[in-house]
Amino acid sequence: MTTGGPTIPLEEEAAFKCFFRVSKNTFEYICSLVREDLVSRPPSGLINIEGRLLSVEKQVAIAMRRLASGESQVSVGGAFGVGQSTVSQVTWRFVESMEDRARHHMKWPALEERRKRRKKKPKNPLL
Repeated sequence: MTTGGPTIPLEEEAAFKCFFRVSKNTFEYICSLVREDLVSRPPSGLINIEGRLLSVEKQVAIAMRRLASGESQVSVGGAFGVGQSTVSQVTWRFVESMEDRARHHMKWPALEERRKRRKKKPKNPLL
């Protein structure tokens, strides 16, 4: 039976990369970059039902899934057992932290690379 969604690889590392769009090693590195920001002064909305703060890894996973998939906050929240507002807060805090701590890793593609990518995209006949 086909669901119409992407096919998830069976191998764990490949499935992880397909779901989050980064390797486990890169994911762990990102967690190390943002850890300090995500554990200091947490908003009350990031406390789970047992009264514990969501782990840094779970916060990063939520934010990365939201950003990688474009799925709604409700869908991402359902996948991780948190509410829409938690997904929103986690994603916002993650993006702010990455802007502060990982700016040296972020760059726009060079003009020539952007041109190549544009040529590869099929034109939308409806536009």
